[in-house]
Amino acid sequence: MAIASLGGDFVKTRYRTDYDPLILSQSGFETQPASTNYPVGGSYGQIPFDAERKNWGVLGEVLLPLHKTLEGNISARYDKYDRVHSRHVFGSLPDPVTGLQMRLPAADLGNTFNSSTYKLSLRWTPVENLLLRGAYGTGFKAPNLNEVAGGLTFNGSTSGTYACPFPGTSGCRGSAAQYDLLKGPNSASGELGLKPEKSKQWTLGGRFEPLPGLSLGLDLWNVRIRDQILSGGVPEGEGFANPQLYKHLFINPYTDPGGGFNTIGYKQQPINGGMASYRGLDWDFSYRNRNTGFGKLSASWTGTRMLRQNYTLSPTGSLKTDLGVFGPDNAVVFKWQSHMNLTLETGAFINTLSAHYKSGYKDQAYPAGSVIFPILANGKVGNEAVAFEGIDTPSYHLRLAGQVVVQQGHQRDGGREEPVRPQAAADPAKRRRRQPDRLRRPLCRSAGPRLLPDGRLQLLSGVPKQNRRRGQAPTGGFFMPAA
Repeated sequence: MAIASLGGDFVKTRYRTDYDPLILSQSGFETQPASTNYPVGGSYGQIPFDAERKNWGVLGEVLLPLHKTLEGNISARYDKYDRVHSRHVFGSLPDPVTGLQMRLPAADLGNTFNSSTYKLSLRWTPVENLLLRGAYGTGFKAPNLNEVAGGLTFNGSTSGTYACPFPGTSGCRGSAAQYDLLKGPNSASGELGLKPEKSKQWTLGGRFEPLPGLSLGLDLWNVRIRDQILSGGVPEGEGFANPQLYKHLFINPYTDPGGGFNTIGYKQQPINGGMASYRGLDWDFSYRNRNTGFGKLSASWTGTRMLRQNYTLSPTGSLKTDLGVFGPDNAVVFKWQSHMNLTLETGAFINTLSAHYKSGYKDQAYPAGSVIFPILANGKVGNEAVAFEGIDTPSYHLRLAGQVVVQQGHQRDGGREEPVRPQAAADPAKRRRRQPDRLRRPLCRSAGPRLLPDGRLQLLSGVPKQNRRRGQAPTGGFFMPAA
């Protein structure tokens, strides 16, 4: 018997950030305090943020028992997003008297968005211990609030060192130097404003349980995104390599807010790139044995092998990749990621051994005339910068960790006393990518970065080089609802 369901939701999202006057100092905006004090070595030059947006959606789902071993599912959704209402809007040109960016009245920014999405899936169990599954769906992601509202503020220095993009101008800092970055939103409407991301994705996989306690899962997945939103705008490496093409992104000269010296500023504002394509293989193996004679044994092995990752920075741009290399957007996508856990419960003790692995990658290459200088035979540094193809970095992260936990205390459950097990913090490596076949709703929700309160998750993409550190999970990519 088929089962149908209908639903809907209305969401009003408001995001507000206020800062101490010291943090607002030296911003160049009307909101900065009169005092010139600022925190040495700290974050400053910020502006307040207060924006909201409303969106609503309707959805439907039909569960179809096609056979006693075959089950189908059809789901669809329609979403509508209003423009972003910002209470902190600033002019694009400084006031001729004060030199500050003046605050404007509250306004609606960006575009409205609407889209219909759907998902089709099948689950087949030819025998009791084998499940085969597949799904195809479409997705939709509206820009985040801070990609539409806010102001263009100082954001530190470039991660790379570059030759002056405009030789002979007053903003040049020598033959090779770091320049200032400015980060802000794209508040435009119409064709110049941001469009939503749209995607198509499929997955094929299954689960096999050949023995009691042993479960083996494998899924091949693919996601293709159109009009991908590049939150950081055109990557700095691309901009500095083609300064005439991206001349509109440079401010020359630009006065550094901390040092007061002339330099060149590079604007990082969100844009719609071209396309992005991801394909990978996920595995999820687990084993539990409660009758070993010396305790309860459990083991798990999860991981992802990225088979494809490429993207373009514009609809007609050339294909680029970060897969196993330091890419043009200052990011790395690891080919292999894996996490293993081995746990033994013996009486009052829980003994755990875990290992986490990320494969190596080819690090950043440098062209001739940049910042790599040879060491001459006499031990001195040469005067002419040479090309450098980059270092082959070995395994980016391999960690072995052991843990022993003593069970303590008791809780009463239905008249029985059970030991209370301490709750460990969630391992970031377990925040794994959700695939379409694991979802019970269509891939059609959107709104914010990382893991959201409503359960939406982000597909992994890359880690900006300036933020890379051991154990950090990749960021960026596509959002979809959790199961």
